[in-house]
Amino acid sequence: MSSPHELRRRLAYGLRLGAAAVVTAGGARPGVGGAPALEPATVLGETALLCRVAGRLLVDEPSLARFEGLGAAHARLGDALTRALDPHHAALAVAADPRCRGREAFPFALLGDLDIGHRSVARHLFDLAGDDLGDEPEPVDRLELSWLQGLAEGCASPAVPTGSVLERGADLLHGELTDAYALTRAVLHATDCGLLPARSLRPATSVADDAEALLGAALASRNLDITAELLWTWPMLDLPLSPGARYALAELDRAEASHGFLPGPEHDPVVAAGLSPTDRSTYVIQTSYHTGVAGAILAAALLRAVDRDGRPPTGGRPATARHAAPTPDADPLPLLGQADGPWADALRARPLGDRLGCTELLIGAELRTAAARRDPARVHHVVAWAVDHGWAHLPSVRQGAALLSRVARVEAQPVTLAS
Repeated sequence: MSSPHELRRRLAYGLRLGAAAVVTAGGARPGVGGAPALEPATVLGETALLCRVAGRLLVDEPSLARFEGLGAAHARLGDALTRALDPHHAALAVAADPRCRGREAFPFALLGDLDIGHRSVARHLFDLAGDDLGDEPEPVDRLELSWLQGLAEGCASPAVPTGSVLERGADLLHGELTDAYALTRAVLHATDCGLLPARSLRPATSVADDAEALLGAALASRNLDITAELLWTWPMLDLPLSPGARYALAELDRAEASHGFLPGPEHDPVVAAGLSPTDRSTYVIQTSYHTGVAGAILAAALLRAVDRDGRPPTGGRPATARHAAPTPDADPLPLLGQADGPWADALRARPLGDRLGCTELLIGAELRTAAARRDPARVHHVVAWAVDHGWAHLPSVRQGAALLSRVARVEAQPVTLAS
């Protein structure tokens, strides 16, 4: 499990990787080894986010700056971003299309703590956009804009809009797994990266239940990028890591120990091995910089939990009991059929108690995979097992039961064309 030392190292590496990504994107380096070239606007926004998260941590806990060169790495990333940002280009983009105000203002608003001039640019971009904004933004976009405008004014206090995934809950069975980013970003924006309590009507523990179901699917798909983002749900909502979240964090540790970094979904070790040292470095940046940045943001959030009250990164306030304890000997591993894989192999070697703690992960992974494969019989099997063993309260199980109810209704009354 990640120790404070390992978290500091992961944060320092993410800062260095972020600075390298800013330079690579700014130089318009073409893709290496089949990797896509980096999109400068995306890199600037995501690395500015890391710069803010790390900067606030270092301000609150200045003694951390000397560990693993964190202070120097943060300063280098800030310098790289400042050199790369072009306020005039951003203003021209917003003038031409006010709908892009959020994208263009994002890095400037995030760097407002670094230099108040960045904050004034963000305010100017929002003023320039005015009210001519086209279609009504989606709730996730409204939340981000509310957060960014607060940062531009120096007082982030985002309100969670009606229809937000934080209030209605996430769809845990359908769509692309990348839809999970809507949940992770909503958590990040609503809490200002864990600095504020989320202003949502739904309990934080319910949001974490959604994240855990999606976390199982992320592990099953070997997507460490989404895994890292989902894991920041717990520290940013000031919750202790669940047993399943601790297992997922250990999976990140294993991947990092194996590769020397957190590989992104597009990283292929075979391709990397065939490249020259220079191209290999670029390939790692192009395929894995975002996963490294997400892992570093997670590390900063966990370090904040440590340094706020001295608790370990897997600790926290006692979780409120929300349901009866599951049957002690109900090993969840037999549930795995379609979502099985290397992520579960390591779990098989763990004691029964550890496996029991990962039941929510396994249920979420298997239900999502079965739903994606249009296999209601498998969904029924998992839902029935969950109900029998005390897990009917889980949102993934409730959604699985609703799926079965819809299928049964259609089968009982087939839909036909009216004559």
